[in-house]
Amino acid sequence: MTVNPDLVVAARIDRNRASAVYRRTASKAHNDRWDTLCEKANLSTADVWHFHHSLDKRLPSPRLVLYDDNGIPLVTDQQQGKAFLHRFIQQFNHCDLEERQHLLDQLNDLCRTARAPQPITVAEVTEAIRSSNDHWVLTVSRLMTASISQTTS
Repeated sequence: MTVNPDLVVAARIDRNRASAVYRRTASKAHNDRWDTLCEKANLSTADVWHFHHSLDKRLPSPRLVLYDDNGIPLVTDQQQGKAFLHRFIQQFNHCDLEERQHLLDQLNDLCRTARAPQPITVAEVTEAIRSSNDHWVLTVSRLMTASISQTTS
């Protein structure tokens, strides 16, 4: 039995066309179904995300289980929200507002009264480089000490 090569090519073209039509139709149905889901979805439930994963043919991602300080799992969004708020308050509210304000005031006073140090001139740097290593260290040390003492005075 001989196979006509023209028939094989024609059959392959028909199969490719049918496959392309199927892929377009499936994609359109997927998009239409997704659009319907988005329009009617109740985003406060997890069902919408399970449906999304089933449309995508992916495995559903495992839900993160959070626990409170006593080891009790926090299942609902309300429980998790309360736990996050409680933890936030524990981390950032130290009931020391007066002390923090006092420290801020001291810092602001220091910033207002501080003077900028005198800049080191090119001549001073050149002189320091020309000197010997020991002398250079002493010169730089003297300059830095003078600069620091001017800042704090």
